[in-house]
Formats: sequence, C-alpha cells, structure tokens
Amino acid sequence: RDTWKDVPDSEWMFPLGDDAKRINCGGEVAYARQVAKAQGKWLLVNLQTVDIFDSHRLNRDTWKDETVLSLLESSFVFWQRADTSTQGANFLRLYGVSPDALPLVAIVGPTGAKILERTGFITPSELCAALVEFLEANELDSAEAPKVRASRRPVRRRSDEYGDSDVEEAAVHPSGGQGPPGQLGQFG
Repeated sequence: RDTWKDVPDSEWMFPLGDDAKRINCGGEVAYARQVAKAQGKWLLVNLQTVDIFDSHRLNRDTWKDETVLSLLESSFVFWQRADTSTQGANFLRLYGVSPDALPLVAIVGPTGAKILERTGFITPSELCAALVEFLEANELDSAEAPKVRASRRPVRRRSDEYGDSDVEEAAVHPSGGQGPPGQLGQFG
C-alpha cells in the first residue's frame, strides 16, 4: 500500500491513474511544500472526497490527461489527498477549507500561501490554460506577490452525499489571498 494512499482504489469509481500516482508527492502538505521549494516548482494540491462525483471525474479525465501530466511534471509538485485522511483533514484545517468546497484544486506558493483555487470539476483543457497563464505571469523566486486574474466563477457547494449542489457566484479578489477569506484567485 502506498504511503500517500488513504482511500483504497476499490472505493473510487475511477482511481488515480498510474502516471498521476507516480508523481503524487508523499507526506504532509508541509513536506510537499519543501519538495516543491527544493525542486524550484509550485505546489499543486488536489483535495477530494469519495462522496462527490466531481472527484471521480478529476481522476478519470483530468489527472490522466497527457498534457496535464506534462505540465505537472515540469512545473509543479502534485499532492492529492482525500478529505478523510489525516493529511487531508490537516490541510482542511490549516487552510480553512470547508468540506463542502471539495473537490479542490489549488496552487500553493513557497511561503505556504494558497494563491489560486478552484472547486468542483475542471476539464483538462481548462486546467492547462489556467496553469499556463499562471506560469507565464509568475516567477517562483520573484519578490512580488503572485499575479492572478480576477474572475467571477461558480463555486459549488455540496448539499448532499450524491453530489447534487447549489451553485453560487463568488467574487474573486486578485490579491492572491490578501483579501478576505475565500476571496483569492481562481482558475478559469
């Protein structure tokens, strides 16, 4: 059993693919941040829940896409956990993420600040476009705060165990997390 795997493949409709498993960083998020910093990469976090179909879709579609995997390998350390794991629960607590906001895809900078986030399913093409835009606008070792594009994007909130959700519009603050909680840059 892999040390990072907290939910057996048998509980997932679509388990994480072999290539994504290979690049999934072990340990706590603090360790993954250290690895990213040592490798000169950003940290890309994916926090999931087995109860929401969008988590399964991310495994089936997004994390198996060759272009996504190539981008992750070249510029990011990938860290995926389930919310029911100790490591996932620690991330929720440390970053003030509600379990209702899962699945979550976020970029974490070298200081540990959550810079960009997206809840719900994100297609491979949407993720690639957002990651390339982010990489082109930001340098890891820059003294400036990361640049993020402000947008208005639906935020999914889980309302039941079957993944049905209400959709609300969420304002996004372009400050890279400097605004009020919940108002930081979003993918797309």
